[in-house]
Amino acid sequence: MRTDRPVVLVMAPWASTSRPGLGVSLMKAIAARVGFPASLLYLNMDFAESLGTELYEHFATQPGLFGLSEHLFAATLHGPAAVKSDAMIERWCRGDEAQALTLRSLRDGPVRAFVARAAETVLARGPGVVGFSCTFNQTMASLAIAAEIKTRAPDVPVVLGGGCVHGAMGLEVSRVAAGFVDAVFTGEADEAFPAFLEARRLGEPAHGVPGVASRGVQRASAPLVHDLDSLPVPDYSDYFARRGSWRTAGGPAPFEGLPFESARGCWWGQKSHCTFCGLNNEGMAFRRKSPGRVLHEVRTLTREHRQTRLLAADNILDHRAYEDLLPGLAAEPTHLRLFYEIKANLKRAQVAALASAGIRWVQPGVESLSSHVLRLMGKGISAMRIVQALRLFAEFGITPSYNILCGFPGETEEDYRGMTDLARRLRHLPPPSGTSSVVQVHRFSPYFASPDRFGLRNVRPAWFYSHLFPEGWVDTSRLAYFFERDEEISPGLVDARARLDEALREWIDAPARRVARLGPGFVEVSADSEPPRTLTLTESVLLVRLDEVTTPEALESEFAGLPGVEPAEVSASLGSMVREGLLATDGKEIVSAVPFEHPTSPETLRAWLELWVSGGGAPGPAADAGGPARRVRLPVLG
Repeated sequence: MRTDRPVVLVMAPWASTSRPGLGVSLMKAIAARVGFPASLLYLNMDFAESLGTELYEHFATQPGLFGLSEHLFAATLHGPAAVKSDAMIERWCRGDEAQALTLRSLRDGPVRAFVARAAETVLARGPGVVGFSCTFNQTMASLAIAAEIKTRAPDVPVVLGGGCVHGAMGLEVSRVAAGFVDAVFTGEADEAFPAFLEARRLGEPAHGVPGVASRGVQRASAPLVHDLDSLPVPDYSDYFARRGSWRTAGGPAPFEGLPFESARGCWWGQKSHCTFCGLNNEGMAFRRKSPGRVLHEVRTLTREHRQTRLLAADNILDHRAYEDLLPGLAAEPTHLRLFYEIKANLKRAQVAALASAGIRWVQPGVESLSSHVLRLMGKGISAMRIVQALRLFAEFGITPSYNILCGFPGETEEDYRGMTDLARRLRHLPPPSGTSSVVQVHRFSPYFASPDRFGLRNVRPAWFYSHLFPEGWVDTSRLAYFFERDEEISPGLVDARARLDEALREWIDAPARRVARLGPGFVEVSADSEPPRTLTLTESVLLVRLDEVTTPEALESEFAGLPGVEPAEVSASLGSMVREGLLATDGKEIVSAVPFEHPTSPETLRAWLELWVSGGGAPGPAADAGGPARRVRLPVLG
């Protein structure tokens, strides 16, 4: 390889135009650091510009269109007849001939024309190596463009990397695409990619580099990168240059944020791998950047690109970040807006730390509102702790994005009845992104690795994989990431899911508002179209005490034997507050369901209890709403 010829990296469709690519931008910076000049072509933007941003982003961002979007480029790569394209489209459209005609026109016109233009664009750079990013639904577009490049310039090396070609998937792609792909990076490429470039420069075989597969052969897996601080800051200059050169009306999708990473792997998955999660491949081991290094990267990216929105690519926020990284972000003299994936078992002080750090959007991995189903997943959290988190997100102005999954082996109708009841009582809290969806089997997940252990039957590659390559070309069991299975479901469970979906639609379509305010010896609750209600002292203390999840038994023991406290009054208050939706319970745990109107510190709640609960250091009577002043002896809690 001649080092005077640049490395040309490619973002192919269907990557969204709303943000730059983290992995491929990091590879550009790594290549440049070791002496190989690199550029990055956002061919996804070229295609979106010609197709129209709205239609393009519809394909790019809808998970349900993954197979169809991949197939459209597979038909260009192999020819429609070879991948039974018309049959695929007819099955997808379910008799909607107008839609089928549109898809066939898209396949035979814009997609095919784009592949030819894309190859011309790449080769115009005079590349020494062409590298494609294969994440989500980019694989078939990358292969189609790669094949066209090889037809025009057989001597130009072409490589693939990214999550969709990790592990066995990458090995299989390297075998079936050997005629137009020279190497596939089957794991983390931070060390393998510069080693590959050096091997090419020296004329050594690509498959000798750990983590690189060629023609279905790989000598060793890629090592995990443990010193994340040693990685360069990703180079997003090509993205903003291409975004700024957009020529058609409307422009690209609205900008979402600058991707960055503060950690890799999953610290929870090391303890308990969630049954359906296939995100980490061999990279489950949790590794973090130092807080100082993360702050340096955040400052560099925001300064260079004049943006304040950032998207953390971490699978999960490090639990130590609440003590070091988040305070560091909070101390920055900037108004940043960050996204993070987090574990939802959060207390008030932790959510306050998220808000102070500028984290305004989170993916908390909710997945269910049933403690039993959450145990089936291995999530390590209960439904009431999820309610606690949703309440705190609402109070602190943090938007959670989450889904409700169903179809877990072992779930019951009772699980769905409980979730339905809860959904109808929580309409003042942030709703899920949509109605329930059946959990999938993903490669690298425990469900995929041990289906018999979980009672999964007939696990097989998703049907659309048979329309990505000609029959007999590929072993879809090695190529696929998405798998189907047979689900045995009783009529009762079908009805229970339907009732849950109805409640979720009501929650999404008609969200309510309910907030609480602390008063001197009382709590006032306001709801939509209702006059404010002042809670009794007992109700008020229960609402404040239940800011954190506890069990009914633990609550009873805290109140038992205290002078002036009637157990019947406490029990009656709990029952009425649950019925009103002020508290939430699954029978085993109980928690407040009403956010305070303004972000409130744990210290404020503790001080309120100490002031208004007898025995807390500030004695004195408190008045129940509508009743005479009296002393109620309750423990100092919190």
